[in-house]
Amino acid sequence: MRGLEAIKAVLSEQIRGYRALLELLQRERICLIGLNGPEVEQVAKEKDTILLKLRLFEEERLRLTREWGAQAGIKSDLRLKDIAEMSGDRDLSCLRSQLLSLLQGVGELNDLNRTFTERTLSFTRGALERLQPACCAAPRHPTAAVISREV
Repeated sequence: MRGLEAIKAVLSEQIRGYRALLELLQRERICLIGLNGPEVEQVAKEKDTILLKLRLFEEERLRLTREWGAQAGIKSDLRLKDIAEMSGDRDLSCLRSQLLSLLQGVGELNDLNRTFTERTLSFTRGALERLQPACCAAPRHPTAAVISREV
């Protein structure tokens, strides 16, 4: 069935995209730990590009699964697991498992990076709060005085 091959092709592209995202998240973690701001910004730009591609692949996958379901006479949205079971395609099951594993890894690494970012921000805010009273006090002008507020 041609529709099934198209679904598997999109899944393969998604798997490649999520692997690239996982590598970027690992690079981001190293940059966050090393407090390498410019590199974190570069990684963020690369992540945005990959995420845009992944969103397009997901939209295409959803379109193809709806189309496959319509051809099979099913009106509701199908999950990949349902299609794999209905079609008996072991390759589709394998691709689905790889994708799920990658999604779990991306989620875990993203949570870890979020924790690093939050801790760094908390540390920075704390340091700024301690420094602010000493360095940012309102300047005093010993020769200035308010004579009258009446106009």
